[in-house]
Amino acid sequence: MQVTAHSIIELNISEGAIGNSIPLLILQDGSISFLVLLWAQHLMLHELTSAKNLWTKVSGVGRFYDFLVLVKDGKRIPNNAMLIILEEFYQARRFGSTTLKWKPVAPKTAKADEEAVTQFSEWCAANLGLPTLNAVERKLFTSLNFRAQQTFRRKQQHKRTYDKLSHLEPSTLSGKGYRGYTARSAA
Repeated sequence: MQVTAHSIIELNISEGAIGNSIPLLILQDGSISFLVLLWAQHLMLHELTSAKNLWTKVSGVGRFYDFLVLVKDGKRIPNNAMLIILEEFYQARRFGSTTLKWKPVAPKTAKADEEAVTQFSEWCAANLGLPTLNAVERKLFTSLNFRAQQTFRRKQQHKRTYDKLSHLEPSTLSGKGYRGYTARSAA
């Protein structure tokens, strides 16, 4: 049995499509996480996320909450250390955790939880002005090493063979010489 500091309950919605519901994340002290509720509402209404995917994403955020509260003792973590915490969370999900009694999961499952936390963090940053956990770093194409530059050029040349809109590439960020990386995708 897993050790947990949160609960998730399904709140049925009486208006709209029959069978609509939204998951509520209940924290250790019994309070509802209204930020997660607002994020779930955003996903449901604006990104048309299915009920199953919504539950999976809220569960991923709940597991991250468990990790912070039970493994990291609920201490306040500086912003510059959050990326390390996110990596530790991924490792705990992927390879298991004796503290939380998590069994090892497939890389896809661990990545889904990490992406849910990252999406929640990005939503909080965009709507509440909070710092993101796994921010996108933009690098100029010219600052990449030679091999990365050659790979990038080959991908662009290949794209021209099948993409009917490749003539618009110069107006995009990548066409202007920028590459976007998150810490996990760069690894």
